[in-house]
Amino acid sequence: MGAGSSPSLDVHAQAITKRGIDALDEPQSSLTKAVRAAARVARLRLDYDNLLWLEVEMVSLDKPVCPQHVFEELRPHYSDDQWSDVWASAVRAYNEERRCRMRLDNPLLPGDGLCLQWSIPEIERKLAFFVAQEPDLSRKILDQGQPRSPDAQEFLMKMYAVDQTIVVELRSFLERIAHRVHQFLSSTETELVRGQTYSSAFERNRVYVETSLIKCNPAALGELQSAMKRSADADEASRSQALLACRRVLKGVADLLYPASNETIKGPDGKVREMTEPKYINRLWQFLLDSTQEATLGAALRSALSDLGGRLDSLHDLMNKGVHATVSAHEADTCVSMTYQLVGDLLRTSESSSAKSAGSASVVGLHDQGPKIDSQLTS
Repeated sequence: MGAGSSPSLDVHAQAITKRGIDALDEPQSSLTKAVRAAARVARLRLDYDNLLWLEVEMVSLDKPVCPQHVFEELRPHYSDDQWSDVWASAVRAYNEERRCRMRLDNPLLPGDGLCLQWSIPEIERKLAFFVAQEPDLSRKILDQGQPRSPDAQEFLMKMYAVDQTIVVELRSFLERIAHRVHQFLSSTETELVRGQTYSSAFERNRVYVETSLIKCNPAALGELQSAMKRSADADEASRSQALLACRRVLKGVADLLYPASNETIKGPDGKVREMTEPKYINRLWQFLLDSTQEATLGAALRSALSDLGGRLDSLHDLMNKGVHATVSAHEADTCVSMTYQLVGDLLRTSESSSAKSAGSASVVGLHDQGPKIDSQLTS
């Protein structure tokens, strides 16, 4: 790797994956640290299926539905049916690994199938608290020099038993989750070592994008496949050409979703935009702004589409680098992956709008996500 060059995406992802595995293997392991590393890798590889459950693990839930910030980030990457499936799978795994054998607010009672909804950081903090109580309780129970009634002694012994029971239960939660995180990290490590930079979720989106474009814009598909091939080349000229190809892809998608005109439109965000042929980013923004005006869209999806516009601007800035500066392997990889994902999200947004216009079911709302996480236990 030359001086000043950036590591490729797969090398960067491998380094983070190793840190996550190391965090689990440390004598005083931190599951919080490992899950944060795992989420970073999942996000880098566009592995949204795994990013979903990893993000949910890090949130204490006050409602048995997908946390809003997670929903806003991930929901636009799925069709309605895909989202229902991936959320149902996440709920099943969450309920299974967090099933309580007893109530933590009263460990003398059975859990009755309830599910612990504390975040991983909160579980680790509470475990540390109860572990710290054990020596003091043990010392008081064994202290024969302290006069104490039989009832008081029995109370201390019951407290000690409850404390130990809670410690065992919290550790079992963390062990089950840690096993799943380790499986994810080790599988990801294997894929990266074998040269699979992106996840199966990215591959699923790639197939969707290419299948859609071959029907509606074959020229854009050719440019996108060319960009993917050029981004893997070692020479800088090819990487620059990959970024320029991504620009042509976005223009082709803009021509499809919001054809050029001589109009100048003031959007609901207050900005005035020209809708002319070369202003394809303006046209894509207007397409998104029009989509957010759909009355059937919930607040979460409005926010997600706004985020999509922000990613559109970021991608445009990166693509412009192909004209003005040296492009690293990491930047070329990032640009191509962002283009695939953005095009997929734009096409899904268009499909959802078309479905609503035809009288089909509306886009799934925040509280319409399918299965719910089992009854809450937060005490």
